[in-house]
Amino acid sequence: MKTVLLAVVLFVAGSVLAADVLIYTKFGQKKGQYIHSCVRPCAQTVKELCERNGLTTEITDDPGVMTPERLKQVKTIVLASNNNEIVDTDAQRKALMDYVANGGGLVSIHSALASERPCKRFREMVGSTFVMHPRQQPFDVEVIDAGHRILKDVNSADWKGWVDELYVCETAPNIHVVMSADLSKLKDAQKVLDKGFKIVPVVYTVPFGKGRSVVLTPGHNDADYQKLQWRKLIENAILWSLER
Repeated sequence: MKTVLLAVVLFVAGSVLAADVLIYTKFGQKKGQYIHSCVRPCAQTVKELCERNGLTTEITDDPGVMTPERLKQVKTIVLASNNNEIVDTDAQRKALMDYVANGGGLVSIHSALASERPCKRFREMVGSTFVMHPRQQPFDVEVIDAGHRILKDVNSADWKGWVDELYVCETAPNIHVVMSADLSKLKDAQKVLDKGFKIVPVVYTVPFGKGRSVVLTPGHNDADYQKLQWRKLIENAILWSLER
């Protein structure tokens, strides 16, 4: 009986993922590295929004899923506010990036864009290199591309006075900005203003091979995952990443 059970467990662990959406939650935990508490509510929100749209999901922090074989049937990957090192090997890292480059979808939420910082190709996939963020405070999010699929049924007025961390990044020249914010209106932002940063993207898409990569930089606060305007933006980003 024990032999049979072991065989079943091994088969499941090595099988191809059958979920439409892989919700990935692994983050590095070296000493001094920041770990976001919002990973859990972020992942749960993505799961709820996917299931509302008839999509199956898998939530995992196991980097072993990052193989070409196991990603073969996944329609999109959501990086749920990961941070630091999110895979264990170069092969896993390559599998993730190849998946997107070959036509897969990727939604990177909040600190996910700052993951895998030494990897140039990962930086290209998320379209930015994290620099810093001023202290958390209210800021107005401005709509840049009102006709974009990601903003369907999104009320721009709901994004005035949004309270969050406003990420300042060195962005790639080929990103398409959907929403942005003005750093000059924030407190304690003079250091980055002096470095030439002013208007920073809040929501943007990134051309990466044949894939669809979208980055949503808000999402630091656990409670925000119950807010309708944030949930709608996440939902739209997921659906956009699935379009082929």
